[in-house]
This record gives sequence, C-alpha cells and structure tokens, in this order.
Amino acid sequence: MMKKFNSTRLDRISEKLLRWIPINRRLMVAFIAMTLIPVCIVGFIAASSALVEIERNIGNYTEKMMGQVLNKFTEQLASIESLALEMRASEQILDYIKTRESSDAATKVAAEDAIRAYFKEKKMNYGFIDTFAIYTGKSVYKAGDTALIDASAKGGLYDEILATDGKPVWRFIDKSETGADVKSLALFVKIKHPTSSNVAVLQLLTSKIALKKITSELKLEEDGGTIFLLDKDNVILASNQSNVDAGSVIQENIIQGYISSQDGSEHHASHTLIDIDGVEMLASYNVAPNWKVVSIVPLENLMKNTRRMTASVIMISVISLLAAILISSLVTKSVHAPMSRLNKAVSRLKEGDLTQDLADPYKDEIALLSHNFTDMVASIGNIIREVRTASSNVVKSAESIANFCNHSRYSLEQIASAMEDVAYGSTHQHEEAQSANEAMNRLADSLNAIIANSRYAFDATEKTKVLSENANEVIESLNEKAGITNAATNSIIEGILDLSADMKKISDIIKIIASISDQTDLLALNASIEAARAGKAGLGFVVVAEEVKKLSYQSRESSEKIAQIISQIQKKVDAISGEAHHTKSAIEGQMQAVKHTDETFRIITDSTIGIASRLNQMMSGINAMETQKNATVDSVSRILGITEGFAATTQEINATTEEQISSAIQLESLAREMNTLAVNLEQSIQQFKI
Repeated sequence: MMKKFNSTRLDRISEKLLRWIPINRRLMVAFIAMTLIPVCIVGFIAASSALVEIERNIGNYTEKMMGQVLNKFTEQLASIESLALEMRASEQILDYIKTRESSDAATKVAAEDAIRAYFKEKKMNYGFIDTFAIYTGKSVYKAGDTALIDASAKGGLYDEILATDGKPVWRFIDKSETGADVKSLALFVKIKHPTSSNVAVLQLLTSKIALKKITSELKLEEDGGTIFLLDKDNVILASNQSNVDAGSVIQENIIQGYISSQDGSEHHASHTLIDIDGVEMLASYNVAPNWKVVSIVPLENLMKNTRRMTASVIMISVISLLAAILISSLVTKSVHAPMSRLNKAVSRLKEGDLTQDLADPYKDEIALLSHNFTDMVASIGNIIREVRTASSNVVKSAESIANFCNHSRYSLEQIASAMEDVAYGSTHQHEEAQSANEAMNRLADSLNAIIANSRYAFDATEKTKVLSENANEVIESLNEKAGITNAATNSIIEGILDLSADMKKISDIIKIIASISDQTDLLALNASIEAARAGKAGLGFVVVAEEVKKLSYQSRESSEKIAQIISQIQKKVDAISGEAHHTKSAIEGQMQAVKHTDETFRIITDSTIGIASRLNQMMSGINAMETQKNATVDSVSRILGITEGFAATTQEINATTEEQISSAIQLESLAREMNTLAVNLEQSIQQFKI
C-alpha cells in the first residue's frame, strides 16, 4: 500500500513539475541528458588517457624551450666573438697598441682619445657587454667598471692568453686577478700588431643582467622551475633563480639524469624525471659544444591543471548520470499520466458517450489536446443536434426539389425550342456576312490594281521630268552654237523668228492640254526634224529627242486628247518645215527651232512637275483609301468571326440545355433518394447520448 501511495505521489509531483513545460522542451531535456552521459564517459576516458600523453608532450616542449634558451645564449656569445674579432682588427686598437712604446706623448694621448671614443661607441651599441678593456703589459685601458687581468702578475691570465694562437678564449671569472667579485663570463682575444712586435689582450666581460635575462624570459620560475646555464664543466654561469650562486657546480643529483648522445653528436637534448628532496621533478637538458642548458620543474606544478581537469570530468560525469536518470523518469511520468486519462475518454467516446469533459489546468501540448478533445466532443454533440434538425428539413426539402426539377425540365424544353430558332437566324446571318466579306475582298483587289496603275503613272512622270531636264541641258548647248551661227547670217535668224512665233502658238495650245505626254511626242518629232536639218550639230539632240519620243509614246496610250493636239501641232510644224525649205538660210530655222524647243521643254518640265504634284496628292488619297479598305476588310472579317462564334455558342447553349434537361431528371431522382437517406440518418443518430 505504501509503495502504491509513493508511486501515485511521485506521479503527481512529476506531473506538477513538468506539465507546465511543453512536451518538446521536456523531450529536448531528456535527449540532452541522454547525450550528456556518453559525452561525459568519453571525456573521462579521454582525460585519463591524455595524462600520459600530456606528460610526454610537456617533456618534449620543455626540451624545445631549453633549446631556444641555448640557441639565444650561443647566438649572443657568437655575436660577442664576432665583435672581438672585429675590434682586434680595428685601426683605433692597433694604433693604441703601437703607441704604447712610443716616446711621443701627443701620439699616445691621441691614441687614447681614439680608443676611448671607440670603446664608448661599442658600449653604447652592445649593452649586454659590461666592460671593454685592452691590456698591453704596461698599461690597461677599460670602458666599464671591471678589469679582470693583472698584467704584471707572472703566469697569470694575461700570459695564458698571449700563449694562445689568437682564437677567442671564454672564461667564467669568479674573482678578478685584482680581487674584485665578478661572477660572470668573459671573452679574451690576443692581439698582435701586424707591423711591430707589440701584443695586447682584449677583454669583453658579459653583463650578469643580460645572462640572467636569457634564463628569465620563459618565466619558468612562476611554476617553481629553475633554469641553469652551464659550461662544459657543469659550472653554473647564470640562473633565473636569485638563490642560485653563479660559479658553483650544479648539484650531482640534477645532472645525473643527463643522457649523453648515443651517436656522439655535440648538439642534442633529452628529458627525464628525477627526485630532488622527495619532490618529483621534470629535468630537461639541451647541450651544445662547451655549453649546456638544464631546467628542473616540479611535475606536480605542470600537471596540476590536467589533474584538476580529470577530477572535474569525473565529477561532472557522475552528476550528469544521476541528473539524466532523474530527468528521464520525471519526463516519462509527466507524459504517461495525462495520456492515460485521454485514452480512457477516447474509449468512452467510441461507445457514443458525448457527455464527458476532460478538464486539464496545465499548459503543455497534452493539456491543449485535452481541451481540444473536450471541444471536439461538444462540437460533435452540437453537430448531432443540428443533424437531427437538418434531417427532418432535408425530408421536406427533397420533396420541394423534386417538384422544382419537374418544373425546370418543362422550362428548359421551351428554352431549347427557342434556341433552335436563334441558331437558324445566326446561320443565315453568317452566310450574309461571308458574302459581304467576299465582296470587300473583290473591292480590295480592284483598289490594289488602281493603286498599282497610279504608281506606274507616277513613276513614268518622274522619268519624263528627268528626261526633260536633260533635254533642257542639251538645248542650252545647241542654243549657244546656234547663236554663233546667228551672228553670221541675218536671214537664218528671220526664218527662225517666224518659226518661233508659230511655236508660241503651240505653247498656248499645250497649256490647255491635260496630259503632257502627247505634247512631248510632237515636240520630240519636231526636235528630230530640226536636228536633222541642223546636221552634225544636232546629233546629240537627236538622241535626246528619241528618248523623249519613247516616253511620249508610252504616255500617249493614257490620253487620246493629247494625241489629237500633238497631231495638230505636227501639221503646223510640217507646214513650217515646208516653208523653211524655201528659205535661203536653214540655219535661221534651226536657231528658231532651238529657241522654241528650249521654251517648250521648259514648259514640259513645269507641267511635268505639276502633274507629279497632282499624282502625289492622288497617291496620298489612294493610300488613305487603301487604309480604309484594309480596316473595312478587317471589320467584315471580325463580323464574320463573331457570327461564326455566335452560331457555335448557340449550338453549345442548345446542347447545354439538353444536358440540363437530363440533369433535372436525374436531380429529381436524386431528391427522392436523398429523402430516403435523410430518414435513415435520423434513425442512426438516435443512438448517441447527448
């Protein structure tokens, strides 16, 4: 009983806690929890397996860091050696060495001033050198605080350097030969003057601060680590820890972890774990010729973050596992309880019970589903009530529909009869529209022929105008030649004047003529005769007259009246020609004919221009007629299309009416069937409980 009570209470608690949260968020939390479990497990395994790898990587990393320290240290020593070799060959130092044996005080002072300026410059440029000094045996000059050599001491450092072959010599100086406390690394170089026997020793003392700075740049002391710069005898040159004495030998238990190179290489590195005073240390060694860099760091300090991370992963994994189990249980119970109630309600609904109400005070999707279910049941109840009312109304309406269908069928039959008459009329109208369309097409063809002939006449007039203009040019040329002949014979001029008077009468008659083409024919014939009379002088005019005659012959067909007038003119010209045969001077007739012909062609040209203008206006009117013709043809075509569409539509309406009559019969039958179904429906809904 207690177990059942606890289970029921837990269900209520989980429902109260989670039912306010939508299901999608609950499931999201559950999925996150289920995802977090394997992630934590994987993280735990990864952290555990990474410890060993991290230890190894830390060792390799410290090796590389010590290599950087050693490289910087050796690079600085190499730069000092290069500087020493440069200074050994400098002019200032060689002059200083040479003048030490000189008796000229001024020369010595000048050399000292030069060496003083030279040392000052070098000291400013090389801050990691504490003291520059040069020893000549009897004197010493230095730039800095510390002189390391006592040149007067027998068998001392001065004699040792002079005994070398000139290579730079490094020494760690604990105390100078003068008793000063130094504890730094110094470089000594032998200098021999090239032209004298004078020798000297150059000293470059490195700064202790510069050496300490090299070991302190990595800030390994923050993790409790110590870095040692050693010479080949394991003497400490510098360290990042202030409690380490420079000049002392490194502890044996520190250096004992050093592993020599198996291949005899002078450049190599290694690391190992050593125990110093009960503390496990990571010792790293990096070796170069004559120098070593050693570092020791408490392993616990290096691994503390890693171990802390491992503990955090384990703790998070355990907490995540417990939280995932709890959250999954609560989410499951919050969904199961309301869904069970909803399932029971659906079962009762299946039996026809529409009186139930699922009240749910929460706001998740299940509560919304419960509210919708209650609303659905209420809606179904309302629908059942409405169906009961509607079924009785349907019975009554079905009878009315049957009566209406019977009446509609009768009306549609009358409409069908009327549409047949309309179809007959539209067919007759279509035939008339088609006849009108054919008549308009014939009219259009006739109008097109008129347009073509008018355009031909317009083109012929244009050609006549061009030929007239060309004839005017020829006549002007012939007139000039005739003028020369006119000066020779007065009798010829008199005959031409008579002929010119007759041609003026012809000009008056030509103005009355409607068509310029016949005038051109007569004038061309007259011009040909006059050209023949002119002889060789009129050969060019003969060609032009022949072309004009051809064009006038083409124009003669369009105007009989002009042909008659040209015939009358021709007779007069023949008469004039007959009289001209009796004249003594043929040249006078030629002059008169040329002048008269010139005037005639000018009149022809003006008339041609007028005709062309009239023809152009006529062409504009014809073009307008063509546009109206096209519009009329299009309108008749559209009317024809409309009549065709109307006839087709009438036929479709007739067919549709027949279909509606058939549908009315079917609708009447369906109304009878609907009446039967409504009665059956009313009987079926009686089983629902409202």
